[in-house]
Amino acid sequence: MVRYTIHFDNPNNHTFSVRMKISDPDPKGQKLALPNWIPGSYMIRDFSKNIVSLIAFSSVKKLNLLKIDKSNWRVEPCNTEIVVQYEVFSFDLSVRSAHMDNSHAFFNGTSLFLKPVGQQHHKMEVEIASSSSPFTDNWTVKTALKPESINQQGYGLYSAENYDELIDCPVEISHSVDASFVLKDTPHQVHFTGDVPASIDVSLIEKDLSVICKEHIALFDGELPPKEYHFLTMVSQNGYGGLEHKSSTALLCSPEDLPVSGREKQSDDYAKFLGLCSHEYFHLWNVKRLKPQQLKAADLSQETHTELLWFFEGVTSYYDDLALLRSGVISIEDYLGLLAKTLTRYYRAQGRNKQTLADSSFDAWTKFYKQDSNAINAIVSYYTKGAIVAFGLDMSLREKTKGHYSLDHLMRHLWNVFGREETGIEERQIEAIVRDETGQSFSEFFDLCLRCTDELPIPEWLEKIGVGLHLRPEKSADDLGGYINKANELSAQDDPALSIGCKLKPGSTVIQFVLNESPAEKAGLSPDDEIVALNNRKATAGNLEKLLSLHYSDGKAMSIHSFRRGVLHETQITPEPGSDNTCELYLLEQETLLDLQLEIQNSWRASSVR
Repeated sequence: MVRYTIHFDNPNNHTFSVRMKISDPDPKGQKLALPNWIPGSYMIRDFSKNIVSLIAFSSVKKLNLLKIDKSNWRVEPCNTEIVVQYEVFSFDLSVRSAHMDNSHAFFNGTSLFLKPVGQQHHKMEVEIASSSSPFTDNWTVKTALKPESINQQGYGLYSAENYDELIDCPVEISHSVDASFVLKDTPHQVHFTGDVPASIDVSLIEKDLSVICKEHIALFDGELPPKEYHFLTMVSQNGYGGLEHKSSTALLCSPEDLPVSGREKQSDDYAKFLGLCSHEYFHLWNVKRLKPQQLKAADLSQETHTELLWFFEGVTSYYDDLALLRSGVISIEDYLGLLAKTLTRYYRAQGRNKQTLADSSFDAWTKFYKQDSNAINAIVSYYTKGAIVAFGLDMSLREKTKGHYSLDHLMRHLWNVFGREETGIEERQIEAIVRDETGQSFSEFFDLCLRCTDELPIPEWLEKIGVGLHLRPEKSADDLGGYINKANELSAQDDPALSIGCKLKPGSTVIQFVLNESPAEKAGLSPDDEIVALNNRKATAGNLEKLLSLHYSDGKAMSIHSFRRGVLHETQITPEPGSDNTCELYLLEQETLLDLQLEIQNSWRASSVR
């Protein structure tokens, strides 16, 4: 038996104390290991760097610990129960690691639980001890770990079937505002902690999330794998993100993302929050149980590469907002507005002309998760392009089979064949399944979308459901396009904003990145340069666009002053109108659509709930 005891008596020092008892250690010397990455986030994070101290002892003596490498240790041979005592500094406010202060305590098992190598398949126990700190008086424990013997606040003993399950159940300990609903006899709990607005509309969250989750369940033939589900949600200014688990998700959102009681029309940010919840919930099937063969047998000590992240994250990113539409939580106009913004992000990423989608998936470890100032010129997101390709695959399947087969059918087939038994999918197996299921070759589609950097036929895909696309230059830095009411309201006649081809870091005039072949690059500007003046007028974070429009004379260069490594530089720059990289979508007139377009549009929008 292996039992961990978690203490956090001084939240102000951000350190968990862990006591690990191993009743039957390896007599040759028990090996201990901590993961270097967490499933669902494909980057080496070296969680062991947060271990502050580590000792081992038996009932009679202190035991020697040999550090093998950065995340592996071996305890000297011992024939009796051993105890490993260690402290973990926890101050990463994200969904991937651990964080504690006097407002809450949160951890993923990959940050706190050393693996008893050789015993990882045995049952694990976790005791979460109540804290003596006055800050924690009203805190409660939220987790999908199985409770064995706990008090009303959730402190006490929990268990997991094995180490993999143990590290797949994050724990939140705090005061929270809660919502709940039940689907398929499965309780769903939504826990909000942190900067939760006093006016949060809990009943609306329950109503909307329940129908969104029901939509996903129906897509997979009504099967809901877990016995309970938790949305562990930290609310923090400018927060956004999520990480999937088998019976829960850890979320990060902003206070502005949450609905306000009594408001007739909620902000657009609320749809962003619902989309995040929808995305992580869809991962219950697609990633946590239906997954690439490489990730099924992943070694958490080193990178595990696959070309299939475009499918498992991209398809999930396609269905997250689609479920909002199908469940009736948002309108078709709202959905197209969200899709237009996704397309805008894709068209603005010049890296789409350099990196294929398959390479984006494979190189996620070193490129997507370790982006530098040249990322916009060099990489494409397997989330963004993956979602667009998923949409294209759905449209192509529907058209080539005259509406008889869709991505919905493919997902159900994959679930029935691979997901239920959690059998891994080989690298190009999905492409073969599409061919076998439809009786048609989709090799040209997959070669173009996955292994080529040629432009995608996005207008053709949209037209299959009666949607038109218009591309125009951006009007401002915040302009991401959206839905427009009618084709004759296209805003091509509006004057585009002038551009120098760089993006500034938020709230500053420091350059974050410079686009290739842009005026900024031609002028010699570089990332981390601080722009201080344009045509001898002071530049600020909020006035650069205005300075360009007010003081630029057509065809003439402007002077621009900037600091680079503390030295003032002056150069000449000639702004240019922005390129056509901002997407507007609109519905084509119904009377102009062919019967197949109408059939595809109706079946694509239709709820899976029967």
